[in-house]
Amino acid sequence: MIKRLGDYIKADTKNTSFIILTGNRPELVYYGAKIADCENFDFSGIKKDCPFTSADDADNFPYLISSSGDGHSRENMIRIVSDKNSTLRLLLKDVRILKIKPEITGMPSSYGEKECILLKYSDDALNIALEQYFAFFENSDVVATSVKLINNGKNDIKIKRLLSLQLDLPSGSYDMLTLEGAACRERFPTVKTLNGGTYVNASYSGLSSNSRNPFVALIKKGTNGFCVESNLIYSGNHKEIAECGNLGGVRLLSGINDYLLDFCVAPCESFCAPEAVFTVAKDTETASFNMRDFVDKHIIPAALRRVERPIVVNTWETFLFDFDEKKLTDLCDKAVELGAEMLVLDDGWFGKRNDDTSSLGDWYENTEKLGCSLKEFGDKIRRKGLAFGIWAEPEMISKDSDLYRAHPDFAMTIDGITPIEIRHQLCLDTTKKEVRDYIVDKISDIISKSGATYLKWDCNRSVQELKNSGSLFHLFTLGLYDMLKRITDKFPELIIESCASGGNRFDLGMLCFTPQIWASDNADPRYRAAIQEGTLYAYPQVTMGTHVGHIPDWHTFNGTSYDNSFSVAALGAFGYEFNLTELSEKDSEIIRNQIVFYKKWRQTLQFGALTVNEYLAERGISSYTVADEKQEKAVATVIVTENRLNYVYPKVCIKGLNPDYTYRVSFRKQAELSENITFTASGSALARLGVSFPDLFTDKAIGGNYNSIQTRILTIEKI
Repeated sequence: MIKRLGDYIKADTKNTSFIILTGNRPELVYYGAKIADCENFDFSGIKKDCPFTSADDADNFPYLISSSGDGHSRENMIRIVSDKNSTLRLLLKDVRILKIKPEITGMPSSYGEKECILLKYSDDALNIALEQYFAFFENSDVVATSVKLINNGKNDIKIKRLLSLQLDLPSGSYDMLTLEGAACRERFPTVKTLNGGTYVNASYSGLSSNSRNPFVALIKKGTNGFCVESNLIYSGNHKEIAECGNLGGVRLLSGINDYLLDFCVAPCESFCAPEAVFTVAKDTETASFNMRDFVDKHIIPAALRRVERPIVVNTWETFLFDFDEKKLTDLCDKAVELGAEMLVLDDGWFGKRNDDTSSLGDWYENTEKLGCSLKEFGDKIRRKGLAFGIWAEPEMISKDSDLYRAHPDFAMTIDGITPIEIRHQLCLDTTKKEVRDYIVDKISDIISKSGATYLKWDCNRSVQELKNSGSLFHLFTLGLYDMLKRITDKFPELIIESCASGGNRFDLGMLCFTPQIWASDNADPRYRAAIQEGTLYAYPQVTMGTHVGHIPDWHTFNGTSYDNSFSVAALGAFGYEFNLTELSEKDSEIIRNQIVFYKKWRQTLQFGALTVNEYLAERGISSYTVADEKQEKAVATVIVTENRLNYVYPKVCIKGLNPDYTYRVSFRKQAELSENITFTASGSALARLGVSFPDLFTDKAIGGNYNSIQTRILTIEKI
């Protein structure tokens, strides 16, 4: 609910309040736990007392926007050049309370909000206007914000920076949590203490990146501590800045990365920044709960929200490029026998694609390998009782391809400069409409012919040919969104799994079109425990593509059992990615039992409210509880990554349950478990006393495996 209280505007969600003071330059008076209304908030001193200034600053008010030449010398939100003048002094002209937030042209954004504050600013000297909105999602305690810059003048302006979010937080001691890594170790949680200066979390590759996710948390320590988390609905280069003010406090900024940005806005045109979202809570666990709830309810496409994800068998790490009709048929037969639900035909089915040196862009079937047309192959899979999914890498082109020979102009290249090939491929220039039209037509044709209900959309390289670099990165991202929107408009029930060399583009922008994302090419459960822990700070478990892979793992050569791999992979959009036809009868029975279990508990595992029981960094234990809405059914996972010698055996508190309910708790039967364990306990006892796990690292459990983790899954049902 949004209210005007004199010169103040107060917006409340279920548990938080957001208060701004209007005037020439609106100020953030308060953002935190919900407070009652007052006649006004002058007593807080914001309106009356000017903060001390330094020799460099004209003022230090906690404004909602800042710009170059506006009186302070901190990191700012907006930088423009107009007639060689970079001074921009925007003043508030109008405040409106809207029932529906404005659309963001050409970009995805959240949906389902009720109320919105719209602040309208202008710089009359330059004839530049700016619109800033704040939309409030009451039940998730999340706020969405963005800005739109409008050129009402007669000359072009150049945008050098236009960020989406500015939050000035009060003085105190802060930690900054980011999700960092690289290919095969994406989104590892990383905490750093802010000891003064400026901290930057950014990507520069044209993708949101595997090295720096757009998610950031600022954690204020001490008696009056809190956690603010932010994320960006954007899939290109992003930038988050945490700057410790010279007079105290921390400024948080988030938006499009200004790396090489020099975007021209002509007279009567505008530029929309992507939407940023943020939340505040008493601690990181609660803030992350808010973020996951928000993504589930307001980001994942409405047509696919709470739609069960099928158990897939993917052909990539099963065969790579080396398959034929018989291998695929045998795999399908085995998948049906084990109870899987979908075959995903990965790379190698098209053109003359027998390795990664050719054929990207030639989206027609290789009938020699499939033994028939794509339509006939899809029909064959369905007759066997499986749904059909297919892989493509639409944004890329091979130099050895029919498409490149016919249209070298479709590739993103620069005259006179030899292009960099990554994985023997170039980017298609999707800033061109004719290129996007080609991709949309070809991908739509693949889906229609094959009857695929699932598309794995891959992207295996960064953008390096920087033609028209001042606008290239942003236009490349807008081109991606244009293609995804057109395809999802045609096929609204198609489940698209985004993939970018694993988790190189795991962000809210993609989730607006693709309800799940391949979390990492690394399926080693030891690594996946950390990857998934980082991901769950910001994203619901159902958004993570999670598979049981080869044993030992292809990337790390670590070995663990199928059941331990399953315990980690079961928390997400689940499947298998190894050659099932080579399983022994004993291992086949293990896989069969996993699938039976997953189907029974799928609703809870994919859509349950997730509570963190243990963080991996604290003592080598990763544990979660996912519970249904009524807290009557739950699944708890415990992952122990290290056998500590001469150490008390692990005990884990199981949270996220109703403290007054009595539950029947059962350990899922797995090969490493020496006996069936079932007991009853109250929700409060499980949360406070915990459950002991004394028999994890036995000789039987770790024999034959290298660098193995140990796991348990507990099913919990109200009596």
